[in-house]
Amino acid sequence: MKRIVPSIIFLMAFCHLSSAEYIDHRGHNIDSLQAVVNNNAKDSAYFNAVFNLASAYRQSDPHFALELSRILVNEYPNHGWPRLAAAGADNISIYYRAKGVQDSALVWSLKAFDFIEDMRAGGRYDEDKIDDEYSRCCGGIGNVYCEMGDYEKSIEYYLKALEIFEKHNWIESKTILYGNLGYLYEETGDFKEAGRCLLKCMENAKESGDSAMVAFGHSQLGEYYIETGKYKKAQKEYLEADIYYSTHEDEEQERRLETLDNLNVIRQAQLKMYRTITALAIVAVLLLTAVLILFRKSRHQEKVISETSEVFEETIDSLPVPKPDQDMNLNDREIDILKMLADGKDSKYMAEKLSLSLETIYWYRKRLRVKFNTNSTTAIISEAIRRGLI
Repeated sequence: MKRIVPSIIFLMAFCHLSSAEYIDHRGHNIDSLQAVVNNNAKDSAYFNAVFNLASAYRQSDPHFALELSRILVNEYPNHGWPRLAAAGADNISIYYRAKGVQDSALVWSLKAFDFIEDMRAGGRYDEDKIDDEYSRCCGGIGNVYCEMGDYEKSIEYYLKALEIFEKHNWIESKTILYGNLGYLYEETGDFKEAGRCLLKCMENAKESGDSAMVAFGHSQLGEYYIETGKYKKAQKEYLEADIYYSTHEDEEQERRLETLDNLNVIRQAQLKMYRTITALAIVAVLLLTAVLILFRKSRHQEKVISETSEVFEETIDSLPVPKPDQDMNLNDREIDILKMLADGKDSKYMAEKLSLSLETIYWYRKRLRVKFNTNSTTAIISEAIRRGLI
């Protein structure tokens, strides 16, 4: 839905302008207007008739409306009315937009912008009329850039239009423009600014008191929350929008169908998320259970090893001292064990450090007791230090 919003703001701004500043062509007989044009007097009545005919034929005969609009632009140096020239250039831009020729549409929109600058410089028009033209033209240029995919330039011109809307507090125009800006900021990846604009869109929609505008604001926020993965908030916004669309289904059938589709998307996303969370929770429980089992087994093994080590230590201490070897030479492994005994290490530590079994450590310690002719570890360490062995 957001992709059709730029055209809405353009038409809305244009209709506001045409009813406020130009003679409404619907109040005239087409034949009478044509007669004025055929007279070719090139006076103010002629150029106003040309404009009104161009407006009248825009839908029924766009090519004829195009030719009339070219008259307003081409005759500008002669008639000197920049408002009419801007309107003509704008009509030509609309024609090319409808044909899908966006680059030509942009050229004519920018020409319209130049004519409005001539209005500002001429000093013949009051500020409100200039603001009307300026904001409408900026909105049109922003729309063309948006359709061309140049979102940065589109934002630039939308912000120019927004300055005028804020200045005159045109609530409805602000509502739609903030919605447009929210969409564009999403497209550029600036979700923080997108969220700010969409909240402003909702704020202005509520201030307008127009239920259609409020529904529009809810829809815009709903789509934003889907994009940011906040499905619960998105669901709330779409349900609020559907209150309006469901009671105006004759006029809003397309938007209601879109709202229901988005609600279904949200439900599917929520179900997928819940399934994922459930699966992750099950995996986490299984992993935790496995870790606890391994931890308990590890603690049990440590306890068994510790108790075994204590038994061996007690056994060594209770062994009778054998006759000493006459040879006091110690090998490297025995020296290593002596050093660790001096550092207060137990047999389990020595086994891990030297990558030996506990039984082998006990055998080495027994050898040391024999060589030093004592059952006392302290005596072994003292004698080894005295002899300079460690």
